[in-house]
Amino acid sequence: MCWVGSGYPDITDEVDDTGGGGSGSLGENPRVYDCVRILNGSAYIDKCGKCVGGTTGIKSCVDNFNEKIDDEELPDCMEEVLNSLRKLSGNSVADIIQKFAGEVPGYNLKFAQELKNGADGLTRVAWVNNVIKDGYVTINFNTNRDVLKNVTDMATATTILHESVHAFLYTYYKDDPKSATATYPELFKKYIFKKAGINSNTTQHN
Repeated sequence: MCWVGSGYPDITDEVDDTGGGGSGSLGENPRVYDCVRILNGSAYIDKCGKCVGGTTGIKSCVDNFNEKIDDEELPDCMEEVLNSLRKLSGNSVADIIQKFAGEVPGYNLKFAQELKNGADGLTRVAWVNNVIKDGYVTINFNTNRDVLKNVTDMATATTILHESVHAFLYTYYKDDPKSATATYPELFKKYIFKKAGINSNTTQHN
């Protein structure tokens, strides 16, 4: 809420017998206005600094990001896990990225499937496709059965969140081709150092 008892008309004031205005006394219920100046309204400032909800008809940037995630290519079991993550209040996919980066990114996520064989295929559950297409960054899940048979719902959820942060790091360095193709640990170290000028190992252990 943005305005409390700040001089906007109190619609609960009553007209007295003489035709004058009501007392306007705050009493036990102070006048509370939302960010579009609606008394007791439900609009609020979201994590992107915009007035949303209530009578605005605008969704928060977190809700908007989560709803735009393209999961059409995910198998049903993984889609169910992703849908659960979408609904976690304060800990959805967008929330986790926002907590890590301090912002909700201006791109969209897409989840896809790709078969990866060989030694590498037996150790990788998912990875970020280092190409931004139509505003989407794609996270590929390995369809190798020898990998999927050992993947639990918890592991799927952890992987989705991990790769979502990885996707953010990739887009953060998209104009730096050498950095964009680095491994996740390398990207993390570069990001922490660039944002805070501190050692990432210290950050993770504090």
